[in-house]
Amino acid sequence: SRCQQVSYCSKECQIQAWKGKSGHKQTCTPRVPIRCQDLTAAMCAATLQTPPCSVEQHYIASKLQGLCEAASWPEVMALEEQALKVVLAVQSSWPEGCFGILSHLGRAFYQVGRIAKAIEMHTKHCAIAKDVGDKHSEGRACGSLGACFYSLGQYEQALCLNEQS
Repeated sequence: SRCQQVSYCSKECQIQAWKGKSGHKQTCTPRVPIRCQDLTAAMCAATLQTPPCSVEQHYIASKLQGLCEAASWPEVMALEEQALKVVLAVQSSWPEGCFGILSHLGRAFYQVGRIAKAIEMHTKHCAIAKDVGDKHSEGRACGSLGACFYSLGQYEQALCLNEQS
């Protein structure tokens, strides 16, 4: 369903549930998605159920995500120092957050043509993914690194990394 509170096995099942007098349509109150990047750090804390990091760290990660979604590359890069402090502080307790942070930073640097800096971010992402044994994230980082090396004309290195991804 659009509200994401109910799922259906088929389109027919969904139609039947919506047409009934006591169906989902009668009781549905769609959720409004909460985007931490639009909130203050204190409000952001309320969205955390079991925080693997501090409120400020979660806020930085969420803010980066929102800025990347908006393609606000200079603003993403402006948060680099704070974001890398988060990565250092939580890489063993919250590797998933680190993957997102480093990926967002790498993407921003790539988009503005600072390929060496993008490679640095994606390499850190790849290293943390290897350390925790997350093959999916390691593959994503290798793919991003491949794109960076391809843009530099280093096709063999790019091919090697893309094969790893």
